[in-house]
Amino acid sequence: MGTGVYCHVPFCKRRCAYCDFYVEIRPLEIRRRTVRAILAEAESAAGEIPGGVCESLYIGGGTPSHLGGDLATALASGLRARLPFDPAAEITMEANPESLDRPLLDAIRAAGVNRLSIGVQSLDDASLAALGRAHDARGAREAVRLAREAGFENLSCDLIYGLPAAPGAEQREDSRWRRSLEETIGLGPDHISCYLLTLEDHVPLARHLASGSGGLLPGEEQARAAYETAVRALEDAGYGHYEISNWSRRGFECRHNLGVWRGGYYLGLGPGAHGHLPGRRTANRRDLEGYIASLERGDPPRREEIPTDERSASEESVMLGLRLRDGVAWADLGQRFDPVRLARIRERIAPLAPAGLIEDDGVRLRLGREGLFVSNAIVAEILAAAE
Repeated sequence: MGTGVYCHVPFCKRRCAYCDFYVEIRPLEIRRRTVRAILAEAESAAGEIPGGVCESLYIGGGTPSHLGGDLATALASGLRARLPFDPAAEITMEANPESLDRPLLDAIRAAGVNRLSIGVQSLDDASLAALGRAHDARGAREAVRLAREAGFENLSCDLIYGLPAAPGAEQREDSRWRRSLEETIGLGPDHISCYLLTLEDHVPLARHLASGSGGLLPGEEQARAAYETAVRALEDAGYGHYEISNWSRRGFECRHNLGVWRGGYYLGLGPGAHGHLPGRRTANRRDLEGYIASLERGDPPRREEIPTDERSASEESVMLGLRLRDGVAWADLGQRFDPVRLARIRERIAPLAPAGLIEDDGVRLRLGREGLFVSNAIVAEILAAAE
């Protein structure tokens, strides 16, 4: 398993109503300085790459495409020049439809980006407005078309389900979700991610709903039905369900994210970026000015480093591994947990299998179809048994 690189670009045209990511709305000059700072951080961190080779780069955010063609190109090509990437590395860049045009797409593809992840979120204009997105459905369709025309052969689309609805209008929201999903499938992306809308209390949409405006979030039963709609529609269309929220055509699974879910190492670059290196987790501070200033002085960015011990690594292997449809191998669990704890895990999960929540063939442990939507509760059960 090779090392990945995650690069966080915090800039957006505006903050969406549901967003809790580290995002900044800043002018062009600040964006230029940030790109230079990220490249300086990459150069200083090149010696930290476990194994000496990077097999994936994921440029996320924020909206990396909001940098514009020149800066996005400088970032992608600059990272590839400063870090030891395998020639066949997967290079992903996230993009939003309103920031994509043919010159930018041509530029980033020439700079080595070979996988594009477009934040479609919905193909219903009312849903997009409720989410505070800066694009409409027509713009999302056009972005996918332009990406294909520019030669991107590995294209992913993100969708969000579980949007709020006024009392009595739940069926209309379900219909919007179904149409968006089916139309996105019709656009022919190689990979589709479907995420349940979750809101932190401080984000604008949460405050709007708390005020009594804008309807209510769906209950668990309705949200689960929307998820089942995605499972059925995507499987019927030939997409493999390889992770709880992710589907792809064969061979188009996101290699970077698979590395993360399998416990692999990755270097985190940029303000607010997280990383996983031997013996520690890292987190760059969410402080754009401080980040830029430290690197312009020639100092490393302010970073939190959290040592990883055997127990936390074992718990994380269960939590992340069960997100994958392949699950986790009992042989691996046997190396991570002593026989007593392993026996407690087997005892705790035994009642879950008849209900379809867990599948256990004696070689691998995985979530059953009924367990996919309640994965957090199942993982919590397993970790409690391992205490």
